Amino acid sequence: MEHFGVGMAAIDHLPEGRLAHAFAERFPGRVYLVAYNTAEHPRGPDTPNVKPDERFATVRRLEAIDKMTDLIRAQCNLLPLDLPDEYFDHLQALVRTSEQDEFGKQRVFYRAIGDDDYAQAEVYDVLATELWLHQQYVAHAMREEFTTLEEHIDFRRSDLASYDEDFEYSPGPPEPDLDDFDGY
Repeated sequence: MEHFGVGMAAIDHLPEGRLAHAFAERFPGRVYLVAYNTAEHPRGPDTPNVKPDERFATVRRLEAIDKMTDLIRAQCNLLPLDLPDEYFDHLQALVRTSEQDEFGKQRVFYRAIGDDDYAQAEVYDVLATELWLHQQYVAHAMREEFTTLEEHIDFRRSDLASYDEDFEYSPGPPEPDLDDFDGY
């Protein structure tokens, strides 16, 4: 983490859950264990479900892989020049598939037709970026900001220490003129 200057890391919670958890504990706030949520929630959030106290996040597998492939296709995820020979084979090993279940409902998912380790690493890279952005958003929302009343409404604050002769001090609104009052 320190050698490569990693600001945020997302790692799979399995198969070495104990080691992954120990790694996350070594770098609190900078490492999250991630699990794929394979349940189908068509109206659920596309962003990870984050549990900061547990250093754990879940994300829908289909949407996470879709996002990774979209970013690579849009050339937003820059790749190093010295990629391993099998890198592109791993990315192409994830095939988006659609099939009907026994009830006639359409199901969309990714099927791995070969080794997909580098593809999964790219997905976790995207997730680490989203986790970092989530952390920044929460930190900004929790920040207390104080503003003066003058920044919100237009008025002149009285200053009794340096009394200005052109300014007539009044502790409240002007007294009503009762001579013009006709009654109820």
